[in-house]
Amino acid sequence: MLWQLIKRDGKQFPWIAGVTLGLSLAVSTMTLIAPATSAGSPVAKTVPLNISLARPQSLVGAAAIRDCDDYYFRGDSVNVGSDGLQPVAHGTAPIADTAKVASATLNSNTEIARFYSNPPLTDTWQLSEDITGVIWISTSRSTTTTLNIQMFDYNPVSGAKVSLGDFPLTLLSAGETSVEFNITPPATPVAAGHRLLFVLQGIKGSPPPKVDLSYDSRTRASRFTICRLIQGEPSISIVYLPVILARKVGPQTTLKVDSVNTGGINPVRILNPSTNQELLRCTVGNNVLQACGSFPTPANGTYKITASTKNCGFLQGTFSDATPGGIVTRVIYCN
Repeated sequence: MLWQLIKRDGKQFPWIAGVTLGLSLAVSTMTLIAPATSAGSPVAKTVPLNISLARPQSLVGAAAIRDCDDYYFRGDSVNVGSDGLQPVAHGTAPIADTAKVASATLNSNTEIARFYSNPPLTDTWQLSEDITGVIWISTSRSTTTTLNIQMFDYNPVSGAKVSLGDFPLTLLSAGETSVEFNITPPATPVAAGHRLLFVLQGIKGSPPPKVDLSYDSRTRASRFTICRLIQGEPSISIVYLPVILARKVGPQTTLKVDSVNTGGINPVRILNPSTNQELLRCTVGNNVLQACGSFPTPANGTYKITASTKNCGFLQGTFSDATPGGIVTRVIYCN
């Protein structure tokens, strides 16, 4: 029989098993109320408790706590071991107004920049989710710009680099934009004493584009983030259901996507170009013209669009043609 409610001091509280939000509750007796059955009214049962719910350690089991570290690309260099003096990324967010820039002209396959996490990991990390991040990129010629973000587990003693995955991307528009990325790492843990290594690789373009990576600025804070789950102390929670109020909807712009030889796009996303807040998401098939829905019209009409295609990877561009009540059509194609 499923017990639905906790009664304390004559008041009933909803109980959701397994939800731990870190709130404690001291209880000496607990009344459990079962649902009504065909036989009659709900059944109540009062149970004395020999534990103090205010002491989490007295409960069996513990909640897993999500632990994440941000690594901001910085301009300082550090001796990282076998690879010598290298630029690093660390947990202190930049405060400078002027960004540093790493540049390359893609006459050939070229490494644009690399950053090693600093300091080394103090204990072993079992990465529990994707490595995510954001970088600020500009290109002089989007049609010939292809980039690849790579992450490695770097051993400072031996210099060995074990791939944690990569993220290929193509830009849909010239100029500067912020690019969000995510890389799914293997299940192998990253050992204590190792560093994470970020590498931005440019692929030869014809004609060759000039690509800039901006970083180490409060407005151009390029970074990556790693996360793990660590064991926490058990606790019990009282969960209150929120009251959801209707939100007034402002001016909207409708998006249509013309998908050409993409193999399908999952997903297409519309983002706020300043904050990367998602405004719209949809899935689009191959070789179709499809209405994706509507998104709030930005005050200046500018929005960012990203597309994860089957045939040509990740594409991104920024446009300024959104109007209240209007329709924008974006052609996304793969050669």
